[in-house]
Amino acid sequence: KFFSLSLRYTNTTMRSLLLLWVCAAVAHPPHLQREDNVGRVRVPVPARVPSEADLQVRHALVLFRHGDRTPVHPLPGEDRNTWPDGLRLAGELTSLGLRQEYDNGVGLRLKYHQLLGIPATPAADGESVFQASYIRARASNLERCLLSAEALLRGLLTGSQRSASGVLLPDRTPAVAVHTVPERDETLFRGFELCPAFIHQNEARLARVARELPSSHPELYDTLQLLRQDTGQPYLQLRNSSRAFDSLLVQANQGRLADRPGVPRFEQRVRDLADFYFATKFSDRRACRLGSGLLLHDMATSIVAAMKRARGGTEPKQVLAGTRQRHDGLEVQGGERQEAMPPARLVLYSAHDSTLLSLFCLLDSPLRKHVPPYAAHFEVELLRDTTAAGGAAAGADNAGDDDGLWWVRATFAGQAVPLPGCPADGSLCQASQFVAAAAPWSLDQKAFDRECGVGRGSDASADNSNSHQWGCLGGPLSSYTGFALLLFAVGVIAYAVFGPRGIRRALAICDL
Repeated sequence: KFFSLSLRYTNTTMRSLLLLWVCAAVAHPPHLQREDNVGRVRVPVPARVPSEADLQVRHALVLFRHGDRTPVHPLPGEDRNTWPDGLRLAGELTSLGLRQEYDNGVGLRLKYHQLLGIPATPAADGESVFQASYIRARASNLERCLLSAEALLRGLLTGSQRSASGVLLPDRTPAVAVHTVPERDETLFRGFELCPAFIHQNEARLARVARELPSSHPELYDTLQLLRQDTGQPYLQLRNSSRAFDSLLVQANQGRLADRPGVPRFEQRVRDLADFYFATKFSDRRACRLGSGLLLHDMATSIVAAMKRARGGTEPKQVLAGTRQRHDGLEVQGGERQEAMPPARLVLYSAHDSTLLSLFCLLDSPLRKHVPPYAAHFEVELLRDTTAAGGAAAGADNAGDDDGLWWVRATFAGQAVPLPGCPADGSLCQASQFVAAAAPWSLDQKAFDRECGVGRGSDASADNSNSHQWGCLGGPLSSYTGFALLLFAVGVIAYAVFGPRGIRRALAICDL
């Protein structure tokens, strides 16, 4: 009788503990799963993929690198008289860089003139219905990024106005302001430099790879040894090798890099080392989430706001908190004021090569393995199926579920780029799939501050839109397993103190 009674209590206990584990799984979807699973959701085959003729661009996001510049890390003893345009300061935008971004703007005008309500060219016939609110421009708070954004806006809004020498004329200032924040707060584009967790992981990763470099990549190790001799930096290591190859790559891009006697393929060897350095720095997708999760969140939020606007719904205006505006290089707004703006049709991000590489790492794209050229731009477009078949597939236009109407695609240098939750060939993807697959990899500012250990007052510990709750207990956790083990421990304690009734009481608290 005692054995039967014990067996009955044991069966009750095991069933209760199993239910507690189910409580963990249901009440707390994981914020981060295993890297192999997060963002690799099953991609359902849509009933109908629209043709290009059926699609209309309704929203576009363009992330671009600044134009050609002077070296950020000049070599010891480097003659600055050889720099172009008589420039002397490190990291300054050159006239070539201005022309590159201006040409980008002209190209974007040809591509998105219908979206912005302007003629394809300034000389073309047609009435302009353009409003400044149609464009949102955000730049990293470095002069080369701010000037790149302004040059691109000139090409986008004023057409091809140049002098005979090709240098930009001081034509009228575009009506669109460029927004920025102080460099110490630039987490949108340079989160990897302001996140202690990312910095620690990156330093450990580079140190480990550097130890293995002589055996794993002897040709790159030989290049590093060559740069130590060539640049007069005998203590150069992989982790700070950018101080050497930065200036050399600038010289190569400007046609000033001289061949080294007895060193074949010198320029290519330098580029290979730079690619390897950045591919190592941006190789861990989880770490890249800390570097570009805010940018991915901003992009996904912008796409969702554009869809809501098209449905005729109301959505919160984008609040540019603590930003400054620049018109023609002059700061015209203080950094403490908050300005609410209507959702834009075209969003411009003026940033750095490392910003692009970190985002490519987060998107799990092989593009992260190669340094993007100056003025390279990455585009994400939101498109709407304008055919009756698309509307029929989605139901009513204003219905909450209109997945068949909205599609996204991404391109870099004219090539398709696969997005999370989308087909691997980079073809059209339903917008809802991309937004859902991007959510686990996105971060808002509060989540960034918490996970990076950055204190920003009381907000650093506040809940955020990416946090989940523990159901009956409350609090954030990052996986099923950890929370299940916690509930298992609670169940064991409850059983030890109260017996089977204690576990049933815990289940009741969890509403199961």
